[in-house]
Amino acid sequence: KEVVKQKELIERKNKDITDSIQYAKRIQEAILPSLRILYDNFPQSFVYYQPRDIVSGDFYMIHQTENKFVFICADATGHGVPGAFMSLISSTILKDILHTQISISPSQLLYKLDKEISGIFNQESSETQDGLDLSVCVYDKETHILTYSAAMRPLLIFSDNKWTYYKGNRHSIGFSKYDLKKSFSDIEIQLKIGDRFYLFTDGFPDQFGGEGHKLKVSGLIHWLQEIQQLSMIQQNVELQKKLVQWKVNQPQ
Repeated sequence: KEVVKQKELIERKNKDITDSIQYAKRIQEAILPSLRILYDNFPQSFVYYQPRDIVSGDFYMIHQTENKFVFICADATGHGVPGAFMSLISSTILKDILHTQISISPSQLLYKLDKEISGIFNQESSETQDGLDLSVCVYDKETHILTYSAAMRPLLIFSDNKWTYYKGNRHSIGFSKYDLKKSFSDIEIQLKIGDRFYLFTDGFPDQFGGEGHKLKVSGLIHWLQEIQQLSMIQQNVELQKKLVQWKVNQPQ
């Protein structure tokens, strides 16, 4: 009887926790930007968002100011609930910065975000480093200039049948006792009609395949090369198929 009682108690607590996290998922999805602004202005585009757990440490943002569009792809510290908390805090700060600073460069955005996050998580006595890695792009629809800056997250551009790989600055956002002198720089890239660019977190590169090896960025580039003849919408479908085939029985 005691075993059965304990089993029922555990099941009830597990259900309560799961229900709470499911509700948190709805909140997290509600604060993600509507993709309508993306598809209305860039019909040939896609977002592939697949949390490992119910809630996610990864998030994306799309912000429009006149003829400029800000694209942000971010990976917050941790997975699951801790990562989701970090993503909520970070996205709230980013929204505040973007709405108060009408014209801001990607590097300036990173500096301001780093200052805010470092102030919140100034844990000098702790070994943990709470923060995030992200890439920021500002695209001017009139000049077709893409301005890019990033904290540990890359940018891929496919133009004239060639790939260009930008690694971004080697500093994460957030307090770190080992990384006090951070530097974020902007890179301006002149795009042409038909060029394609990709922002991503470490979800694809860090995914283990059936033989126990990580895909890595080189593997992702290889996949993208194979599907460049497809439309961006079709690419989204193919990438999801390739990921499933690659994982086999490995967890996400």
